[in-house]
Amino acid sequence: MEKKCFSDKHGGLVELYDFFNEKEEADWVAGKIKSLREMGLASNKIAVLYRTKFCSLSFEKAFRSFGIPYRMLGGKGFFERKEIMDINCYLTAAVFEKDDASFERIVNIPKRGIGPSAINKIAQIKTGEMSLQDAARNALREKLLAPQIYNSLSEVIGLLDDIKDIKPDAAIIEILSKVNYMDYIKHYSIANSMDYTSREENIDQLIYSASQKDTIVEYLEEAALIKEDKEDDEEDKKSGVILSTIHASKGLEYRVVFVVACEEQLFPHWRSMDSEMGLHEERRLMYVAMTRAEVYLFLSHASYRKGQSSLRSRFLDEIEESLE
Repeated sequence: MEKKCFSDKHGGLVELYDFFNEKEEADWVAGKIKSLREMGLASNKIAVLYRTKFCSLSFEKAFRSFGIPYRMLGGKGFFERKEIMDINCYLTAAVFEKDDASFERIVNIPKRGIGPSAINKIAQIKTGEMSLQDAARNALREKLLAPQIYNSLSEVIGLLDDIKDIKPDAAIIEILSKVNYMDYIKHYSIANSMDYTSREENIDQLIYSASQKDTIVEYLEEAALIKEDKEDDEEDKKSGVILSTIHASKGLEYRVVFVVACEEQLFPHWRSMDSEMGLHEERRLMYVAMTRAEVYLFLSHASYRKGQSSLRSRFLDEIEESLE
């Protein structure tokens, strides 16, 4: 059955923008939102929509830089996602040996036989100001653990020592390789292939973001600031600018909508480009995104994303033709 979508609303402003990279795009959006807020428009009447979750990071960074409150709709902030927290805890444990929470999180991710009882045994070794990681190193030196746990823990400590002084992106790649993390997260997401794809895209974004920093500490400082800003301001959860995937925004409307990252492979998504049915669904999703806007609609693409060249979405060409 052929379906035709239409809206009863008319008028308003539609503008298309091309940017060099995702930072330029996010900074422009943040600057535009700052101007709209100064003109009296409430933050919660503004939404930034994207097809894929990893795209939120550049906007989380830009909004923090511009002092713009925001909230995630139907999802977690970039640095709150499981796969990002796992990897960041490896990095944290490598450079901050006193961080017990990070070490305890990663010592058995992926599972390597170091369960709660083994962790409790290691914790009992602690004395004075000794951290859990210090206790683990002592347990290895004194050979106080069963052979399997000893071997597994040796691998973890060895990995932390190997990555502590290298660049953050190289450290992440080493973690992924040494612990077979992608196999682990694929099994974790086994019931939902799109969930795995989303997590994989998040990790690719993480590697690129980390590559912009010289040291692990420098990278972690930025990640911590973004995460803390989001956690600290409870009022922003009700009144901030909306950051959302298009799927999560269905049924909602905003005075101003920015549809960002409109590039081939992202929107339409690469998983949907092999069939007419898939492209039809992506085109319908673009319609959903555009009709979230009540008055102002801005659509944008970046020529480079994650350091790689990207092509303007075919949907922007179609929209531009209809506006002429």
